[in-house]
Amino acid sequence: MKRKLSLVMAAALTAALLGGCAGGNAKQPAGDTTAAQTAAQTTAQAEAGEKEAEKKEADKTETENGDTTKTDDAKAGDSAKTGDGQFKAALIVTGSVNDAGWNAAAYNGMKTIESEMGAEINFSENVSLPDAEPALRDFSNKGYNLIFAHSMEYGESVTKIAGDYPDTKYAVYTGTVEADNVASISLNEHETGYLSGMLAASMSKTGKIGVIIGSDLPPMIRIAEAYKLGAKEVNPDIQVFDVFAGSWDDIAKGKEAALGQIENGADVIFHVADKTGLGAIQAAQEKGVYAIGSSVDQSAVAPGTVLSSALDHADKAYLAAAKSVSDGTFKGGIMRMGLKEEAIGMAPYDAAVPEDVIKKIEDKTAQIVNGEFEVPEILERTTK
Repeated sequence: MKRKLSLVMAAALTAALLGGCAGGNAKQPAGDTTAAQTAAQTTAQAEAGEKEAEKKEADKTETENGDTTKTDDAKAGDSAKTGDGQFKAALIVTGSVNDAGWNAAAYNGMKTIESEMGAEINFSENVSLPDAEPALRDFSNKGYNLIFAHSMEYGESVTKIAGDYPDTKYAVYTGTVEADNVASISLNEHETGYLSGMLAASMSKTGKIGVIIGSDLPPMIRIAEAYKLGAKEVNPDIQVFDVFAGSWDDIAKGKEAALGQIENGADVIFHVADKTGLGAIQAAQEKGVYAIGSSVDQSAVAPGTVLSSALDHADKAYLAAAKSVSDGTFKGGIMRMGLKEEAIGMAPYDAAVPEDVIKKIEDKTAQIVNGEFEVPEILERTTK
């Protein structure tokens, strides 16, 4: 690159000298611009061009190495080392942030941190478990203050690397791990699972409902079992079909599972399965039965089909964690958050849901918030 610059400078000087000899044929700027000044200007332009080319080459290399930066202004990774005092937060997620579900909720949380705190944000999506540790190390090496791992499945990777970066704080969403600089945001999602069961049983005409869960990890089983309990509060004789899909991003598998439940008579399907759950909603819409979404309000996915959604208010949980890091009050450990903390909730109900059903669910919500009722935590799958 330096050799190319030397050649450019030489050419510029030659051109300037020739221009001086050529007289009126040379196009001169206004004023007494000498050949040397012209050469200096051309050289400065060449240097600027060289710097721009080097920057583009660096950006290209960074992109090829898999650094996915999603900020509105500049690359968070590049500016993380500037020492400008701006708070910086990063995120890794298992799928796409455009999934209208679990990962979209995480991205919304990051955008809240950005808007509320003036923070600079960055994220990597579709991060598999084998790639989690390298992704976490990459963000850690770039000096991020707080790194979110948006899945309990990332817990092991976080605890493995956290000790190498004691000044960096980590938060595992729905996790169960902890360390001095690691906090797990544990949501009481079984509470909204219970409410969803009440809704499903109240709207079922067949006395049969279904639930589709992305994995059979204990916290996920807890949601399915709470769904069954909530349904049985409304109808003790109701039949509940459950499927643990073993995938969070397989729409076809979710649709197949839901179609099987519908064929067996289920007329309301609840999912906590991320992108896989979109397949369940599709099946419900095609067969003319109801669905209950999760993570975000999924009514727009299938209007008239989705009765409500069990919400994860990741924006509130994420902002609380970020503020604790920023003000120095962060503590490693388990952060339990539920209906009482407004970290979860139910989305607005479809017009098909009667007012008395809504009131019944809201009354139960109040009982949970006030401590009058505690949703049982069942971590092993039952057949009931």
